[in-house]
Amino acid sequence: MDKTEPRIITNELYFEEVQRLLHEGKEVCIRIKGNSMLPFIKNGDRVLLEAYRGTPLPSGANILAKHEDKFVFHRYVGKKNGNIVLAGDGNIALYEYVTSSDIIAIATKHYSGDSDLAKDINSTWPRYTVTGISCISMVHGSDARTPDNGHIAPIFIFENLLPKNAQAESGSKK
Repeated sequence: MDKTEPRIITNELYFEEVQRLLHEGKEVCIRIKGNSMLPFIKNGDRVLLEAYRGTPLPSGANILAKHEDKFVFHRYVGKKNGNIVLAGDGNIALYEYVTSSDIIAIATKHYSGDSDLAKDINSTWPRYTVTGISCISMVHGSDARTPDNGHIAPIFIFENLLPKNAQAESGSKK
């Protein structure tokens, strides 16, 4: 078999094909470009996508969406003023506000680097505890934790990094 040279195509053309395959009911594996999902999803990792069908989004779902004419792969962190709020794991202050019609797909599996070993991407939230960080749900509404400026703020508790006596004093449980 002859090895073919890689071809470079525009994101628009690439994601047009991704969307076509998703609409046919197929799963699509894409390679992630960028570092906004660090530390859990790295540049060059792959994710397996399923078409978004309008179902309620679970907290922490990894979403492929169109935002301001660009494609983003970020985590669902909540709702605000009727919009869906997405943020990269490595972004503590930048958010994308999209509507459900902007969502293209939800990731179901994550492949680190060139590994063929799939990780269930829906268990990403518990993966925070592996690094010693626990994450509280970042939502807007009755159970929201928002600063005075109205922005949704991620809240990280470094309980697993504290000495055991400090955990007991703070009321944290492992």
